[in-house]
Amino acid sequence: MKRRTKQNVGQWPNMRDDTLKAIADELARARKKHPQKGKHLDFVFSYAHELDTAFCQNDVGRMTAVQVYALCAAVAAMAIRCMEEGTLGMKYSGNRADAPKFELTP
Repeated sequence: MKRRTKQNVGQWPNMRDDTLKAIADELARARKKHPQKGKHLDFVFSYAHELDTAFCQNDVGRMTAVQVYALCAAVAAMAIRCMEEGTLGMKYSGNRADAPKFELTP
């Protein structure tokens, strides 16, 4: 029988506190370094392509676990910037007020 251990869950369902903190830290760092509205969507695609290369092409050996973790946090942070600020060249200008109501379905 497997032993179940209780994890620290962050503000979102099933997200560990350290994961949430890593994403929040990367988001703060990115906003401090580049406070203006930019091409965040391009960065999401670029970082996601690097992850695709590392995982799907079985090239994980070229990246350390820390680098993979940081790259995943960067993808999440850029996606959040797209949600909140929008991206250059798109009609969607972000949602800085109240977030739209939606539910995650299992």
